[in-house]
Amino acid sequence: MTYVVVTTLEQASWDQYQQVSQHAMAEGHPAGLQVHTAAPVEGVVQIVDLWDSEEEYLRFRDGALMGAVRDVMGEQAMQSPPSGWRFEAKDLVTR
Repeated sequence: MTYVVVTTLEQASWDQYQQVSQHAMAEGHPAGLQVHTAAPVEGVVQIVDLWDSEEEYLRFRDGALMGAVRDVMGEQAMQSPPSGWRFEAKDLVTR
């Protein structure tokens, strides 16, 4: 079943998001990531990801993503986790 991650970055600029994203994806497309989309919206960065499973999302988050956040934004960024929602999709329509 698809695992959905919706994230709001209130403490990061669009430029910082792009730097973190480029660093986190440096080794290629993460295993299990189906869809990734992000945009600056009303002064924050909104991100929506679809993953094959919660486990694959957590593996990426705890590994490449957190490493990229530390490298780009420093340890202080780790003190304020982003807000958002995570849930298992019960209905998913694709083309």
